[in-house]
Amino acid sequence: MHHNLDFLVKKAASLRKTSFEMIASAKQGHPGSVMSQIEILVALFYGGIIKFEQGNPESNLRDRIIISKGHATMGLYPIFADLGYFEKKELDKFG
Repeated sequence: MHHNLDFLVKKAASLRKTSFEMIASAKQGHPGSVMSQIEILVALFYGGIIKFEQGNPESNLRDRIIISKGHATMGLYPIFADLGYFEKKELDKFG
């Protein structure tokens, strides 16, 4: 999956909004850690940098990403929902 810069900028803004809404709704989370990595994750997942099969998280062809700052991992949830790994309504259960 490879998109143009305008798409990537809009996707980052959308994911940032979703992440913030999740944190605000749950009244927990680490927004600084999450927000500091949004552009990196968008570049990886939507910019054609990593290999994965949309909707198939168990694919043997996928790359793996390790996020070492644990408080930031929830930033992946909106991306995984957007890519079809689970239903977007599951994001409402965060926290």
